[in-house]
Amino acid sequence: GIGFPSFLDSVSGNFVPYFQVPSLTINEQFNPLIGIEATLKNKMSFRIEYLQSRIVSLSLIDYQISTTNSQGFTIGAGYRVKNMLLPFPIYGITRLKNDLNFKLDISVRDDITTNNFLAQNIDVPTRGQRVVTISPTIDYIVSKSLTLRFFYDRRQSIPYVSSSFPITTTRAGLTLRFIFAQ
Repeated sequence: GIGFPSFLDSVSGNFVPYFQVPSLTINEQFNPLIGIEATLKNKMSFRIEYLQSRIVSLSLIDYQISTTNSQGFTIGAGYRVKNMLLPFPIYGITRLKNDLNFKLDISVRDDITTNNFLAQNIDVPTRGQRVVTISPTIDYIVSKSLTLRFFYDRRQSIPYVSSSFPITTTRAGLTLRFIFAQ
């Protein structure tokens, strides 16, 4: 009368529930798991991070477990220059009166996905890649309201399975940030 369970399976004679759960997913992220960032008195800065994540999905329709493991490591360094001396005069200016920030980040991340078919007890890698990123930036603080950023970002993806192909992406440019309110 209330619908729980709703009917009997004609083949097995088992109860079929009113609500069926097709899959269960567990997502774990430690972003960063371990990280250290330090700035020294001479205006040098260093950063090290280790990232780890895992996604486990149990499919109750076709009885398989899909697991995605990700691990990443980032190393970064930076330096801040005040009143930088230019190597040659530009419009009569030989020294900048504002801050100039240099920053370089290098990271490596591995993603691997495997499917475990429970009925056959077989693990099959279905996708995966190693991503290497190099991204230097230069920030020039013109005033409290205006900041110029020169950036370069290169990402290279190296696949672990033969069904994928390597991808390299390069972005570069200039960002102008102006803040209206003080």
